[in-house]
Formats: sequence, structure tokens, C-alpha cells
Amino acid sequence: MKKLLYLIIAGALIFSCVDDIFATNYKQMGKVYWQGNFTYDGWVKAYENTLVANATTITLNNLVGNTAVEYALEIRFIAGATAGVYLLIFNGDTGSNYGQQRIYAGGATAGALRSTRSDILLIADGGGVSQGFYPFYAKSGYGRTLIRETLENVVGTTIDQIYIAGYSWSNTTAEIINATIIGNSDDIGIGSYTCLWKRVYKQ
Repeated sequence: MKKLLYLIIAGALIFSCVDDIFATNYKQMGKVYWQGNFTYDGWVKAYENTLVANATTITLNNLVGNTAVEYALEIRFIAGATAGVYLLIFNGDTGSNYGQQRIYAGGATAGALRSTRSDILLIADGGGVSQGFYPFYAKSGYGRTLIRETLENVVGTTIDQIYIAGYSWSNTTAEIINATIIGNSDDIGIGSYTCLWKRVYKQ
């Protein structure tokens, strides 16, 4: 009888040890259930769209320039009904409040230019396919700055132009709440892709 009792006790101890090992491994391999507020430091999409019809403008609403602070615009545009330039304005501002300094190359020719504008020049030569990336600083109280990196009017193996440029918006007081991309009449063609990223920080 005592032997049977000892066997039962030993079996219970072994089962308990195996159960502890299984539970530990399950915690390591199983699901994580988050409690509290989730925090993240990185980039998230604020807007994404692929056109299913030609467009003249694309408006990026609900921006929170004083909260997100940093944004990055990514575009891949296909020429629509006409071929022209693509522009960007903040908060509907079309005054001469934007500055630019750019360097560019087309074929074997290179050049540079500094000027004041009534917009930000996203793409200078909008024929074929054009692609660009534009990180910008959005917080009020400071000069808003944007960097442009583009390749333009790509047809087959020919890239018509490349640009690197810096832009500024002189309005330091208004929060950026929207941005508008402007083309010629129906110049932003079907299949054109727009993505706006915003930077979020751990709280």
C-alpha cells in the first residue's frame, strides 16, 4: 500500500514538473496580450491612393503639422491627358511665400537655380512616368522645409531629368492642416500613386 502511495506521489511530482516546463515554453511561444497604451516610434501611413481616373488635383487633408511634426510624401505619377508640371501648396497658400534651391541634370546638361515661388515644384517635367520622395518638417514656429529627390519623364530606358532640391515655406505661424498636389487639366493619370507618411513618437 505504501509503495502504491509513493508511486502516486512521485507521479504527481513528475506531472507538476512537466506542466511547469510546458507552461514556461507556452509563455515564450504563445500570444502576447498587451495591457495599457501601445507606444511606437517610427513612420505610419497617413494617406495612400492609386488613381482610377485622371485627376487635376489631389488633396491631403487632416494633417496635424504641430503634432506629427515630420511627414514624407512619396509619389509615382503617370502622365494623364496632358503632360506638364506637378506642384504642391500648403493650406491653400498660392502667394510668393516659397523659396527653392535646386540642382538638376537632363541628358548631358547640369544646372542650378535659386528663386522665390508661389508653390513647391514637385515634378518639373511630367511626361511619361515620374517618381519623387519629399520629406518635410511641418511644425509651426519654425521655417517649414522640404527636400525633393526626383527622376522625371521616364520612357523606356530614357530618364529625361533628375532633381535634388530644397524648399522652404515662409509661414511660420499657421499649423499645416492640408496640402494640395496640383497638375494641369487631368494631368495626373490613371495608376498614379500617392503615399503620405507621418512620423510618430513614443509618448
